[in-house]
Amino acid sequence: MRWKSLFIALLTALAACSSLDEQYGYDPSKNHPPPSTGAHASQGFAPWPPPAPSDRYIFPASAFSDRKKFRTYSDLNLYFQDRLQRGGYNAFSYFRAPGGFVMTTRVEAINIDGAPRAWRRWSPEVTSVQGQWPYRLFQGITSDKEGYYRLLAIFVTTDVSGPDESKPVDLALMKRWLNGATGLFPDLIDKPIPKHEVYYIYLYELHQQEGKQAEQITPAADISEQLRRTGVIWSFER
Repeated sequence: MRWKSLFIALLTALAACSSLDEQYGYDPSKNHPPPSTGAHASQGFAPWPPPAPSDRYIFPASAFSDRKKFRTYSDLNLYFQDRLQRGGYNAFSYFRAPGGFVMTTRVEAINIDGAPRAWRRWSPEVTSVQGQWPYRLFQGITSDKEGYYRLLAIFVTTDVSGPDESKPVDLALMKRWLNGATGLFPDLIDKPIPKHEVYYIYLYELHQQEGKQAEQITPAADISEQLRRTGVIWSFER
């Protein structure tokens, strides 16, 4: 009986993923570049357009215009990794996006001003294993874990349409983002950056109150201030 119940649950989950593809317009034959092969063949696309963020930061057009320094997607990826690691981020997930990729951080516990929480910043109750989206966070953090939680997503894409403001972050949508690759896709590593690429960061901040589901909120400090308090400073800002 237990195996039968698990099988039924699996079929239900597969059906839900299919309906989400229809709901959010995911059609790999029409709207997206072909998936990678080999070890990353199972790694897919980010939900597109992405859900509305709590706040956003758009990089200036001149930030990555030096093609001697930023020639390929790998150059961008290494730069973002270096800057984020200075703020304590050491694990990332990758997803495909139109004309590029999305790079996300782990979920972290923060203070209301956006500074990383001094204790249990990477609490296992609210972070995922490397390479996966924070499934437990969007299920609702347990009642004794009240606080503020943050996830950052860096977008490198040719799509300038922006987020879908009608799609706030929730569990159903985040299930599309569960299984990210642990590194940049092999076919993108040496690929030159297109001329019309755009770069931006989305901040997703959630607040957990005792006995309630975690909800997306407007942050008390904007994304630029939060990054500074975390120790992430872009080289062109100095």
